[in-house]
Amino acid sequence: MSYNDTTCRFAGRHVVAELTGVSPSLLDDEPRLRELLHHALTGAKATVLHIVSHRFTPQGVTMLALLSESHASIHTYPEAVSCFVDIFTCGQNADPEHALALLVAAMRPAQVHRQTIDRGMPEHTLRRTTGEVTVATEVVGDRATIEVQYTGAEEWYTVTGGPFTVIGHDGQWVHAAMVRAVAQGLPEGLTGLELT
Repeated sequence: MSYNDTTCRFAGRHVVAELTGVSPSLLDDEPRLRELLHHALTGAKATVLHIVSHRFTPQGVTMLALLSESHASIHTYPEAVSCFVDIFTCGQNADPEHALALLVAAMRPAQVHRQTIDRGMPEHTLRRTTGEVTVATEVVGDRATIEVQYTGAEEWYTVTGGPFTVIGHDGQWVHAAMVRAVAQGLPEGLTGLELT
């Protein structure tokens, strides 16, 4: 996992994909898949620590790359000319979407179905835009600080009463509660909002 000297960046991107219409011989070629995965990951600035794999009888390969930034895997089904790809990287350096693009270019599938999931809380702060205001929540321990910024404004405003005490809820829950409150309009949406 990657860390900055001053701030823990608890964030990452998780790319999951299904590749269909891939050469069955490639999907069964363990050494070549290892080479392609390594090239895709290093080309996307990931640090490959280890790659382990297993070739099944009569066919198919499962491969896992342990990264400094997290992990990547390929699970092949030559009989279905398809494979699953999973690439998760923490921090800001490695680009899992670029790694997938490099893998796709090398494997030449007929179709790619992919999804990218943003995970965690970058620098312990979540920022989402709701209507004409951006909501930022920061959770440290059992305290939450909530700020809003109106579209076009340079200043951030701390929600009156903050920081709030948060017991039994994580930062994503607090952020979702604040987005709902802001969507109802400030300050009316804060009425009756309970964070404890």
